[in-house]
Amino acid sequence: MGLTTGIVLPLLSNILPIKKALGQTLRNALDRFRQGVDDMEVEMVRYENMGVNVTQIGLAIAILLNSALTLYFIPTTMMTFMLHQAHFYLNLLLIGIIVGLVFFGQSIASPLARLYLEIILWFNKRDRIMSPLIHKNLEAHA
Repeated sequence: MGLTTGIVLPLLSNILPIKKALGQTLRNALDRFRQGVDDMEVEMVRYENMGVNVTQIGLAIAILLNSALTLYFIPTTMMTFMLHQAHFYLNLLLIGIIVGLVFFGQSIASPLARLYLEIILWFNKRDRIMSPLIHKNLEAHA
């Protein structure tokens, strides 16, 4: 089940987009403004434009829950010698830390992608001409 979910499904879900992209030139495949006439138009409204930053809210909730577990629930169960409940809260704390790290990683993903792109383009000087198009796609996929 894990192998199917982790390996086979991502491979199958990428076959059609890869076939479509390979049938075009690189510039046309990467340019989001040159899409086919058959494609649907979707209006994207970012949460940031509405005044909501989902990453910051998720990170704040993860920190809040981890703090409550660390400062109240775990010490209370340890002092009352309810070790089964303490182990449950420690497992919840571990899951909360992992969720917090995911949200933290999501908040630094965009600057990290730009940094990696600059490093790659520094080594491949002849690909620098594609830099504006790649930056535009990175912003579109952010």
